[in-house]
Amino acid sequence: MCASPLHQHPFSSQRQRQATKQSKPIGSISHTATQPPQPQSTTNQPPPFFEPRPSKQATSAMKVVDEEHLESVVGRSFKRAMEGAAWGVGIGGLAALALNKFSPWYRRLTPALKAYSLLVPVIGGMMIIGEGELVAIEREHHRQHHKEQMQKRMEEFRRLDAETHAARQQAANASSSS
Repeated sequence: MCASPLHQHPFSSQRQRQATKQSKPIGSISHTATQPPQPQSTTNQPPPFFEPRPSKQATSAMKVVDEEHLESVVGRSFKRAMEGAAWGVGIGGLAALALNKFSPWYRRLTPALKAYSLLVPVIGGMMIIGEGELVAIEREHHRQHHKEQMQKRMEEFRRLDAETHAARQQAANASSSS
């Protein structure tokens, strides 16, 4: 094995060997309070691949949906996916008929392979049109979220503008009366 830390196997770290020695079978009770703390490695090695890395915080606001809304979204996307399947059957059926009429290699295929060749445009149509509906639903949510955020910002702007106007008027009244 190479001495370079770049060429070491991820299981070759001292911490991993100690963890392997101290591992207990599944279902055994682990007494972590009585175990001595593990020495921290001061080398510049990346953590082993199985350790969780700190997750990045989401920067966008997530919308919490109820069951009724979720069923509505699933219903809309399923309906559009079935429309895509119908388009796929139409396009794939016409292509299969044309291939069967004009192509000798297609005529020699087994019925199972011909069925698979028909399923490709059906599944593709379902995916493309169904996902397109989900993207449209997501855009609606983003538009609604943007509208709500703009409304909050405008209310805050109007409040600050009114406060500034009142403070200026109060300062003008104070300076004119003195």
